[in-house]
Amino acid sequence: MIRFRKLLPLAAALAVAVALGTPRKAHAYIEIDYSIDGGARTFLASGTTEALYSGSIGGLFSVTLAYGTTDNSTPVNAIVELSDTNLKTKYTNAGHTLTLYVGAQGFTTPQSPPPLALLDTASGSLTNGSVTGTSQGFADATNALFGQGFAGELLTFSASGGSQSFDQSGYKYGFSPDGATYSLALISNYTITAGATAASLTVTGGNAQTIPTPAPAGAVLALTGLPLLGLGGWLRRRKQA
Repeated sequence: MIRFRKLLPLAAALAVAVALGTPRKAHAYIEIDYSIDGGARTFLASGTTEALYSGSIGGLFSVTLAYGTTDNSTPVNAIVELSDTNLKTKYTNAGHTLTLYVGAQGFTTPQSPPPLALLDTASGSLTNGSVTGTSQGFADATNALFGQGFAGELLTFSASGGSQSFDQSGYKYGFSPDGATYSLALISNYTITAGATAASLTVTGGNAQTIPTPAPAGAVLALTGLPLLGLGGWLRRRKQA
């Protein structure tokens, strides 16, 4: 029994190290919705880890979408992603706004404390016509689909004419799920104006993801000192004996 008690500090330190060094993988359900010119949000597609759609939206846009979440390849990051999305207008000499919502539920990692950072990005290239828009990522500790409990940086972008592109990114610190399962969402608005011919826009990338931040220095020192505290106590008891 005496030997067991002597090993307790070292065992506790090892348990902490194992817990910190073994991240759990995130799992999510994903859904795509859309709205046109500020109208009601409408369901488009859903899936377990990715949702795909190709076809017409509202009679105004011809769309090829590829959305996905990572749940295995990057276990330390939770992400909803928009990529290789082609938007073509079915109208000319006019402009309309397409809002795309991509949301996923069921993320378990990374976790806080310390608070996480929410990163969002938006990039694309224009073949012809013009585009202005916004994109913003959200994280929600209640795990609500398209929940907006914590807002990332609002990104704005624009491009006009052939072979023009945009690329924006933002970073906001302070999301704290504190052990709760959470959701992520990316909401992007594209106001696409066509000239005498239809406009074409390819969204080359866009995502919202949570990323871990370094632990406070005091916490790191406390954890690294646990084995030394245990060893010091053992030496003192041995000297007294």
